[in-house]
Order: sequence, then C-alpha cells, then structure tokens
Amino acid sequence: MKRLTMRELKTNLRTQELAVGVLVGLLVLAVAFPASAEDEGQQILAQGAEVYGPYTPYLTPALRDMPQAMEWRPGDPIKEIPRRFYPVPGRDDFVPGEGQRDPLLDLQNNALRSHAPVVTVDLNMDGLPFGGGTPPDTVGDVGPDHYVQSVNASRIAVYDKTGTMLPGFPIALDSLAPGGSCASGAGDPIVLYDWLADRWFLQEFTFSNDMCIYVSQTSDPTGAYYLYQFTAPSFPDYPHFGVWPDAYYGTSNEDGSGGPQTTYAFERTNMLAGTAAAMQRLAVVPPVSGYGFQALTPADHDGDAVPPAGAPGIFMRQYDDEAHDVSPVPADDYLEMYEMTVDWATPANTIVTALAPITITDFNSWMINYSTFYSVPQPGTGQRLDPIREVVLQRLAYRNFDSHEALVGNFATNRDPATSGSNVEAGNRWFELRRTGGPAGSWILHQEGTFGGDTNSSTANFFMGSVAMDGQGNIALGYSKTDVGGSPIYPSIGFTGRLTTDALGTMGPENLTVAGVQAQTSSGRWGDYAAMSIDPADDCTFWFTNEYMPGSSWGTRITSFSFAGCSTGIFEDGFESGDISNWSSSKP
Repeated sequence: MKRLTMRELKTNLRTQELAVGVLVGLLVLAVAFPASAEDEGQQILAQGAEVYGPYTPYLTPALRDMPQAMEWRPGDPIKEIPRRFYPVPGRDDFVPGEGQRDPLLDLQNNALRSHAPVVTVDLNMDGLPFGGGTPPDTVGDVGPDHYVQSVNASRIAVYDKTGTMLPGFPIALDSLAPGGSCASGAGDPIVLYDWLADRWFLQEFTFSNDMCIYVSQTSDPTGAYYLYQFTAPSFPDYPHFGVWPDAYYGTSNEDGSGGPQTTYAFERTNMLAGTAAAMQRLAVVPPVSGYGFQALTPADHDGDAVPPAGAPGIFMRQYDDEAHDVSPVPADDYLEMYEMTVDWATPANTIVTALAPITITDFNSWMINYSTFYSVPQPGTGQRLDPIREVVLQRLAYRNFDSHEALVGNFATNRDPATSGSNVEAGNRWFELRRTGGPAGSWILHQEGTFGGDTNSSTANFFMGSVAMDGQGNIALGYSKTDVGGSPIYPSIGFTGRLTTDALGTMGPENLTVAGVQAQTSSGRWGDYAAMSIDPADDCTFWFTNEYMPGSSWGTRITSFSFAGCSTGIFEDGFESGDISNWSSSKP
C-alpha cells in the first residue's frame, strides 16, 4: 500500500461503512477545512461519530472486601491471551527497501556523561507471580499513597509505598462484576491513575467484545468502583487508554491492516460521577501495509498542569517507510499523529484530524520479516520473543510545562540495518516531542535516541520498553533485555535515564534491576506491554513494572527510583562513561 500524503488522504479516503451502533451524521471529508490548518499539513479525516450508550454503571463492592484470588498451582489451566493477527494485503509484489545503520547509535555510544544521573532506587521487589495467563501484560500505576499492579487472568494487587501488598490481595478483577460478560474477563488489563481527578481507572476486555472499565468512586484504590460495560462492534484487541480532561481516550486493534484504525472517547465527566455515560467511536485512520497487527496509542496525562483549554485527544503511531511503501525512501520515517475533538452534546460535530507527519531518523522494523511476532533471540533456545514492533508502546506520556507541552514515547527497532535474513539486534527508539502555543501550535521533534546498551553489543537485545518524564523534564526508560553472547542474559529487566541537562538524544548507562535465570520456551509471547509511571506525591519518583524469568514461568518486578536533585532542580555530577558502579544506589 502506497503511503498517502495528507492531500491524497483528503482526495482518496473513502467513507467507511459503520456496521453497528448509532450513526450520527458521518461526513467523511465533506467538511470545510480551515485554510490555516491546511497550510500546516492537517487534514480532517471524518466528522460525526458512532455513539454507543449511554451505559448505566454498576457500583461494585470495595476491592478490599472481595475474596482473595486463588494462587495458581502446577496443573491448573493456562490461558494464552491472543494477539490478533489479520491478513496483510498488497504483499505479493513488495520488495523491502534497503535499510541503513541506525544513525543515532553513535550519538548514544559516544555521548559524554559528565552529568549522567545519580539514581536512588527505593524499591526493587517481586510483584505479582505467574497467575495462569500468558503473556502477563504487566501494567501498573502509582497514586499519592498506593501502587496498583495488574497482570493477565486478571489479577489486581494494591501495595502501599513501602512495597507491602495490602491484606486480601490480589483479587480477580472480574469478581467485581455482578454477572454478564464482565464477570468472565479475558485479560489485557490496564491500570491508570487519573492525576486530574485523584481517581483510578482499571480495564480488561472480554471475548464478547466488551471493554469493562472500572472508575474508582473515591481516591482510595481499595474502595468501590463504577463499572461500565462498553460494547465494541468487533473484538477490541490490545485496548489502550489515556486520561484527558474531556474524555478517557482509547484505541484497539480491531481490523489490523484489513480496515481503518479506531479511536474511542469515553464520557469521563459522567464516569467520575457514576452516572450514565456514552462512548463515541470513529474508525477512519487508514491502515498501513506490512503489519498484520495495528493500533494507535493514545496520549496519557501526567502532572498537575492540565492540557490547554480545548486541546483534543492525541493518538500516535510510528511509520517505517521501508516496511510500508512499495517505493521506499531511505531515511524517510515518521511519527504520525491524529487528534480527536469530541463533542458530547452533539456527536455529529466530533472529528478526527490527521496532523502533519513528523520526520524522524530512519529506524528498522525488519525482524525476520515485517509480520513475524517472535523475533528477539534469547540464549539457550531457538524460541524467540515478541517485541511488539508495531505500536508506540505503553505509555505515550504527556506533560504540560509553562513554556511548552511534551510527549515522550518509545517503540521497538532492529539495530541491525538488514531488510532480509533473521538477524535481530533489538533496541528501544525513544523520542520527545514539544509544542508551544497550545492547540494552535505544531508538535516538533525535540530529541530522539536509540538505546542499545552501554556497549551496543551486537548480541544484546533491548525491547518491551516504557518511558516517562518527571516534573523536571528528566526521562526514564525501562526495558526487557536478553543477550545471546558469551555472557548470556536470560529475559531480564533494566532501566536507563537522562537528565534534562544531558546532551540531546542520549541516555545514561544500563541499570539491571533483576536478572532472569532461564529462557522462556513455552511461548514466544512477551509483554505485551510494561509500564513506567510518575509518583504524584513528589513528581520525581519513577515506578516501573515489567516481567522477567525467575524460573520456568514468568514473574514480575516493581522498581521505584528517582534522579538525585529532582526535588530541587540541582543535579549531581555522575561518572565517566562505562562506570556502572555509581549509577544507582539501593536503599537497604
């Protein structure tokens, strides 16, 4: 499929047939377009949303009063949560373009770290154990007094800030439902802390096409929740969500490359109040060729400062020109951004807009090919792991500073430039975008980097990343790691970071938080996401959760850490490149 320009999108995008729901005035590409926006490369894709609901919530019992989930034991059933793959069209005559060595690797490898972060690790402990679901889809978020973690099958645990799991946890999320589809939850859990309302947002899907969303009645994550059972027109695979003032925005992988990509808006104000709430949906973002699994990623708000008034919800995906174009141009890759402006009073006014693509440094998503899930090697086995190359990974973190707005995210790339063969050297491509002038301004690339470890070892792999920014503008990136070299590293967890004063496009050295002890051989599924979040109590402490291999089954880890000087804005000098011994200090 040829990549469409914004003008071609305006000319060629066809009206999508809406199968279910209440259709309210869909006017695809028939809206007068403001000249100023067109000059900036923006394009309205559609106006008028499908409306579902309103749905009346069910007030659940308090989490702390629910029966504790039974511990999984050998011999109990194991449920693999599917990652839906759809046919990839237009591949018969496709010849991959030639790749090139990642130009950002030398920037990272040659960076002077005279001001590398000094890190204090507060907690580094095991989280929820294997619970019968594969993969774990490890996720969590932090509030003023608690950390909430979830894994597939779907277990929810609440911890205090010392890392102690509260009595009675974990519980099964679907045990909160009074019956119906949500009482048989299928997985893909999401946990978000809503900074703007001091509330908690939980979600899992069902195989009956439902997204079961729980919004806490109060700031206490162990209390009661308003349960909303929103039904999608097709299976909402890989659902992801973001907190925004006017909505909880969401996405899912409903058609892969076989149809347009979806954006959702959920009526946040009513959901916080526990009153009937509607869902709006538009499926108008054109798919890309090459990937059989596709989904946009919504922006999720961090910090005390709200987005500018009237700022639409934001969605993003990466675009690999060699993967998606039949006539690729080397070094011509992008971040594609979309906005959803939702009108709850008049859904016919809801629009989805394509923003001008943001050119980024060439990256390589060839990993055996462009559609194989299991590509990242691990020592001692031929079983490879899935890096989820197709999406911007959990979370696309948003923050509003006085001087600018910022977005930070990451996705998987192959540091090996080949677009043939099976050699994979996975790395994390991370980026920071900035915007000034509010919604009238344009997002620009402020910095980007490719993290491939301290030495850029050709046998090491860094994948399943998650990134966030603290209140000072410092960035932390967590990841999974393997190494098939002379000193093998089984699936493990680590993190790196940078101060806002460091050279653009560079991260500090590796910090291995926990080492795996063997390869995962039962399945190539890994992830499908991890979670880096920021503590609202100080706007400095990062909390990261991910999976690793402590034995024959996966386990999870929870780590909290902060950069020295964050609270004062005065940063300590670090150490010379390659010296990991002073990189982090753990409290006893």
